[in-house]
Amino acid sequence: MELSTFFYSFCIIYITLVGVVIYKLRANPVYEPRILFSIFSLSWMVIIYGYSVSFEGFLAAESMDYKLGFEVLSLISVVLFILGYCSFIIGASIKFKINPSNVRDDKKLLKIVSILFVFLAVINFSINVKMISGGNPIEYLLTTAGRSYQISDGLGVSAVGYMFGHIGMCVLFFIYARYKNIKLSSLLILFFIVFIIKLSQGRIFQTLVFCGSCYFSYLIGLEGIVRNTRFFTQMKGLITIFSLGLSLYILRIASAYYFMGGGYDKFSVSEFFGNIVHFAVERGNLPNIPILLTIIDKFPSESFFLSGKTIFNWLLYFMPKQFLPDDFLISMWIKKQWYSGIEGGGLPPTAIGEWYANFGPIGVCVGMFLVGLVLNHIYRLSRLSDSVTMKILWANLSFGFIIIYPKTDLSQIPVYTIFFIMLFFIAYRAFRSVLSK
Repeated sequence: MELSTFFYSFCIIYITLVGVVIYKLRANPVYEPRILFSIFSLSWMVIIYGYSVSFEGFLAAESMDYKLGFEVLSLISVVLFILGYCSFIIGASIKFKINPSNVRDDKKLLKIVSILFVFLAVINFSINVKMISGGNPIEYLLTTAGRSYQISDGLGVSAVGYMFGHIGMCVLFFIYARYKNIKLSSLLILFFIVFIIKLSQGRIFQTLVFCGSCYFSYLIGLEGIVRNTRFFTQMKGLITIFSLGLSLYILRIASAYYFMGGGYDKFSVSEFFGNIVHFAVERGNLPNIPILLTIIDKFPSESFFLSGKTIFNWLLYFMPKQFLPDDFLISMWIKKQWYSGIEGGGLPPTAIGEWYANFGPIGVCVGMFLVGLVLNHIYRLSRLSDSVTMKILWANLSFGFIIIYPKTDLSQIPVYTIFFIMLFFIAYRAFRSVLSK
């Protein structure tokens, strides 16, 4: 049999496995780790099939000559996908006994602290609008594409305070679903304000994470209050969010034309859609399969396995950048090692690629098993606990990490979001302690 026959056979096996898992777990909420990972790991098959049909034109592919050959590497990658996926599902199916804290939160105080967090985000945003656009919010939004350049030029202040609004809105959506102690109109007004604030940074995915985390917070708030929402009804919400993302991405590109002085009339929607696959992959929005093929091809013939050096890089985000090497992230290390001629940022290796680069094929099995095990433990803890903090943590971890994990690596664990969730917990407990006295 030809290699291509094996390749397509394994692709069918993988898709069948994913379909069976989703069907068997359809009674669970969509943010259950096995379901969410299954849905978004299908991007592996979509992209690798696209490469098998039309490999030409992708920068990462053009920049590398593979010793083992494209067909051999593609076949190996699909086998690794199957092993990694099955390992994740097995790990995420193991249950340990959990004894969570059942201290109930004060819903009125939760609302007060949440609104305070939103107010802090608005203050941060207002300062940036004043410093960058002279107080003109329309001009500020029109130049979104150049925000990173403006910040690097010393305009405005840090936008770190926007995360206060992100967490505050997640809690407000949860308490609306659970307690209904905030008016829907007020909730939507506050959501629109924070949405604009997040969008003004020009980071489309982070804006979608905000929307998705609020949506998951709402669904989690409904647990035990109403009958479980149907799986496909929940999926409609996800599809809506990612449709919004596509629209925002088009506006982001149009904004780039405006920022560079070209005007919106220079932007071609038809040209954008004609190159959307290349755009999406090379901008890091979909799994960059040539990077995985490179890892399989080069380890261990040209480079020793990394032996776990990248697994805990997500802990380094709070360290000053001047103390870290330029390639401390595996995505930057890969670019420096093999793709230095390609412009732009790092090149994520995919979840499978990171574990393979560290420990080889055995690393894919053991590593994906451990990731599934840990995520399922956090998920079950959030469901069994009465703590709003744990539930908001899962809403953000699921939408902010699991959905992108198939294409990236462990460095994308949302440490900043977790940090602000802890700040919310500290602020809430401090207010509660003072009021109780």
